[in-house]
Amino acid sequence: MTFAKLSFVGDRIELDGNEYRACTFKDCVLEYRGGKVEFAFCTTENTTLECSPAAAQTLESLGLQ
Repeated sequence: MTFAKLSFVGDRIELDGNEYRACTFKDCVLEYRGGKVEFAFCTTENTTLECSPAAAQTLESLGLQ
């Protein structure tokens, strides 16, 4: 699903399989399980990324975490 020019505040958002364009995230938790996700021109404020164990291991292997 594509999300464009939306503001998310205080939400828990599943990233996998989605596309975010020019969105803002404030006080959110972004959940990533290792699937495809696209971000373009988005901003975050006080937002954290929560990865599944498999996704975290992949990011660590790539030196990104």
